[in-house]
Amino acid sequence: MAKWWWKLLGVLLFFYVLIGGMVTPLSPGLTGVFPTTAIAGETFAIKIMAYNTRFSEAGKNHVWLKNEEGQYLKASNVQVKSNNELQGEFIVPAVISGQSFTLVVYNALDGLPSYRTASMCQRGPATHPLLIIWKGLPMSRAWTW
Repeated sequence: MAKWWWKLLGVLLFFYVLIGGMVTPLSPGLTGVFPTTAIAGETFAIKIMAYNTRFSEAGKNHVWLKNEEGQYLKASNVQVKSNNELQGEFIVPAVISGQSFTLVVYNALDGLPSYRTASMCQRGPATHPLLIIWKGLPMSRAWTW
């Protein structure tokens, strides 16, 4: 037993870390957005899915789209669907086509979770049917045949 004390210590530390990791709650975060493509010059409604958030309890929720240059586009209308789901409506100006955006959500209870490259703004409607199908799919299902 005197030679194996470090093995016993290792097993105890392993279980301590395992149990500690399982009981520590995750902070609020965003898991997905749909649709992922906006057309410049039109109204764009985006559905936001999250985890460990309290959208309905927070009262006022703010939603922005941030481009690569650090400019923000604020949602004109935000609707709370549940504690983990929001819907934001944006009026996309015609001058911001060809940019990708990070989605930023803020409320007093959850803080400031964000979702990188949440949407892409294109110039006009896509005419090729494969592009329309591809742009509408969430990336988690894009390669499913």
